[in-house]
Amino acid sequence: MSYLTTSAFDLPDLSRPEVVEASTTGTTSVVRLRYEFIGHLDPVVRKLLGNRKLTWIQDLHFDLAMMRGRLTFAAEADAKRLYGDADVTLEATGDNATRRHIS
Repeated sequence: MSYLTTSAFDLPDLSRPEVVEASTTGTTSVVRLRYEFIGHLDPVVRKLLGNRKLTWIQDLHFDLAMMRGRLTFAAEADAKRLYGDADVTLEATGDNATRRHIS
């Protein structure tokens, strides 16, 4: 791939994220993204999916005042089988510098 046709948002085998929601209320921001796996799937996985696409929603709820939030993701087709979450914290480490903690 040429550096002229890629961006920092391009990931192997994933579509660029579709912004489903982006809002801020008070000090809380919410970003909801949809991703689609566009790479090769093993035939067993393809059989499990049938004609469905492998897509998932990723949500970030972030408190701008506290500089912490919650990241979650879940498959659209079967959210009970493919899901996860993490706590996210941003820590100022100096002028114009930030350390990310994701756990």
